[in-house]
Amino acid sequence: DLNMAVLRVLEEKFRQGIFDHPYIDEGQVCLGSQKNHELAEKAAAASLVLLKNEGLLPLSGVSSVALIGPLADHPYAMYSGYAPPVHLQGTHGPEETVPKLAKTIRCALQEVLGEEKVIFEPGCMLYEDKVERAIFFPGDVDFEHDNTEHALSEDISRIDAAVAAALNCDATVLVVGDLAGLFGQGTVGEGSDASDLTLPGVQQHLLSRILETKKPVIVVLVSGRPYCLDSAFTQAKAILCTWLPGEGGGEAIAQTLVGGHNPSGRLPLSFVTNAGSMPYSYNHSKKAAGMPKQKDFGAVYPFGYGLSYSKFTWSDFSVEQRMIQSEGEFTVSLTVSNDSNREGQEVVQLYVRDKVASIVRPEKELKAFAKVLLKPQEKKRVCFTVPAQMLSFIGLDMSRILEPGSFDLMLAKNSSEILYSTEVTILGEPRILSRNWRSLSSVSIDSL
Repeated sequence: DLNMAVLRVLEEKFRQGIFDHPYIDEGQVCLGSQKNHELAEKAAAASLVLLKNEGLLPLSGVSSVALIGPLADHPYAMYSGYAPPVHLQGTHGPEETVPKLAKTIRCALQEVLGEEKVIFEPGCMLYEDKVERAIFFPGDVDFEHDNTEHALSEDISRIDAAVAAALNCDATVLVVGDLAGLFGQGTVGEGSDASDLTLPGVQQHLLSRILETKKPVIVVLVSGRPYCLDSAFTQAKAILCTWLPGEGGGEAIAQTLVGGHNPSGRLPLSFVTNAGSMPYSYNHSKKAAGMPKQKDFGAVYPFGYGLSYSKFTWSDFSVEQRMIQSEGEFTVSLTVSNDSNREGQEVVQLYVRDKVASIVRPEKELKAFAKVLLKPQEKKRVCFTVPAQMLSFIGLDMSRILEPGSFDLMLAKNSSEILYSTEVTILGEPRILSRNWRSLSSVSIDSL
């Protein structure tokens, strides 16, 4: 009941010491500093996920690049739904009211390659011009508007100019995706649900026309959701998923395209083969034995997927204590080597499968991961220590229970690419765990 729900919240606050120290020491707050912006760029760069690369990235030896797309030079394309200035609403252009807080991809790429090498053509607008220039102010701002004003643009008159730019350049960077907004003020965000997995507006048409040029195309996806883009998945030379990377996103994307940053992000969701696969999750429940798999079902880019400009190899997998009691822990380890001439970060992912349980358990669950920074030709030993209690679950009576039995421990590049797997066993009787159960594994990374 309500009293029990409130009691649980209060108990947790007491455990955390919030009632002993209810207020933090605010001190001085530094806003907009160069140090903060550099941190924002670093965080954005770490989040970028390279989905495809057929040798085009990082860009080198190109004399001209066509930069195309409605989000390539949009002042708010880098921001998510709850990040200012997305909250702002108004009628005047941003240059007249609010200073630009984030460099656009166009601005950042021109700074890196030189303005004369980057030929910009938007190709289309996401919204009609009137709405495209609207800004958003935090707080409560009442205004009236005609709903048709927020209709997605259907204007394709600019696409021919974009195609011409692509044909006249060595490579094309096509920036497409969503604009974040709240309750219908954007194409993605709270209250702005999508009805399909295609690009909003006429971006799909723009994408098709640019790919038809047969020129090398890098697709840069700016959004907080996955897409189903058959043509891009098969025809684009490279695909970079950038999410909504924030104020440092423009610089992070530009630097990644030219090799200043080596991509190391991994997908926190799956890009499905077709929209009919949705909803799709890597940790779906186990199916009945012998159920055939549909070839069109599944993920093009699965949970945990991501590429790098470096090349890594894994070796020397080992496991200690294959049989333990419920108070014990397993230890699995392997060696990761950087076989390339470029420093990079590899991500080792640990998944677990409960082979037999009192309820239906997921096919696999991510339990830990390690991001390993490696210099060229360097090797490191990665070791995961996994408490048995991490293999517990919520039972039928809503208590957390640890059941004995067999489990698979898997080290993987992503949820679909398991490189090493071993079976381990927990002995003893079923055990109800307290709320202070061990929910985290420890990871050690040692140079060799």
